[in-house]
Amino acid sequence: MIPRKILSVAAATALTLGGLSTLTATAAGNDAGKNAAPVAKASSAAEAKKKPDVSTQIVGGVRVPEGAYPWMVRLSMGCGGTLVSKDIVITAQHCTEGSSRFTVSYGSNTLSNQRTVSVAGIREGRGSGYGDWTVVKLATPINISNYARVATDTSYDQGPRFRTMGWGDLYEDSRVGSEYLMQVDVPFVADSECGNSAEICAGDLQRGGIDSCQGDSGGPLLNLNGGHMLTGIVSNGDGCARPGKPGHYTRVSRYSADMAAAVRELGGTPFNGDSVQPTTKPTNTPTTKPTNEPTATPTQPVGSNSYSQTVNKAIANYGSVSSEINVKGAARTNVSIRINMTHKCLQHLRIDIITPDGKTNTVKKATNATGSQCQSWTGDKTDTYKMQSNTDGRWQIRVSDDFGGESGRFNSWGLNFS
Repeated sequence: MIPRKILSVAAATALTLGGLSTLTATAAGNDAGKNAAPVAKASSAAEAKKKPDVSTQIVGGVRVPEGAYPWMVRLSMGCGGTLVSKDIVITAQHCTEGSSRFTVSYGSNTLSNQRTVSVAGIREGRGSGYGDWTVVKLATPINISNYARVATDTSYDQGPRFRTMGWGDLYEDSRVGSEYLMQVDVPFVADSECGNSAEICAGDLQRGGIDSCQGDSGGPLLNLNGGHMLTGIVSNGDGCARPGKPGHYTRVSRYSADMAAAVRELGGTPFNGDSVQPTTKPTNTPTTKPTNEPTATPTQPVGSNSYSQTVNKAIANYGSVSSEINVKGAARTNVSIRINMTHKCLQHLRIDIITPDGKTNTVKKATNATGSQCQSWTGDKTDTYKMQSNTDGRWQIRVSDDFGGESGRFNSWGLNFS
């Protein structure tokens, strides 16, 4: 298995492929031999020289619209990374290799438009196949409207469909990356075919043709049913997009507790908006306010069964809006959740309810839809759920646009216990 780190060169070098300006770069201070992980060759010389249509990139993917995935970052040695809080990036250990002498670029899906911040410190896992993860503490916070979430249990590990992205090679052994961020959807591959419980495998086993590749290392594998849920980290593979050879991704849920401990050691901002990082099981510690500043908790009489909160916030493309309600004395098992929104495509929206025990309940999953497939959401919608939770405490709602392309507004919401 070959790490999917881009080849280093003596200096940042501009290259051209199919009319696209592309870059490779070194990690400052790393030994050239150590940094230059060998790239797997294509299965034949003819295949290696064949250039794909540049409209289908990462391998077999598409260009990401500008403004999507604002938490996606690039490391100066040529790897990707995921911003999970304002000063914490998660990437792959084989990218950092014990050195924090690199920078992190962010702010655009086009490399030449990005801004750069330095690194304050890192904590690493064991490496490829045995915990290929690194937590990076930034010297300067990056403030955005929402950050990627980190999978803390195994419920997202089996897809069935994932999305990965990066600025890496367009095809195997091309040795150049893309100027533009690319994404591709890849199906889950059964653990029995993967062969390593520390990893998740994804790709088209029968036909190949879709995959991450060299230069995508450290980037995210997202579960499409979980929105921006960091489920895997691009790690290694046998070539790129070969039939029968899926991509291998670090299983984030297996190491999330270790990552949380690393964040604390570095003095960073906890991921998932929590003041106390969850382990693989939910804790009884209520979460603190999410990073996108939820609306204030309303004042309600103790023992009331009905609660409401005005939100009145726009839902940005690929963004999220949070709000909270403090419940006191409503000892009931059923809860009706009323949500008032306007949105042009309700299928794109994921709705999470975070109960007072810190557990996240996805009450509506997002699905992709376009054009006439989209249904609008106008006014109130109410559903009743049986909650296995103490009803007293702070309830949160998070509405996320997982697919973008349409606009909307979160007006208000309420809880009614019975």
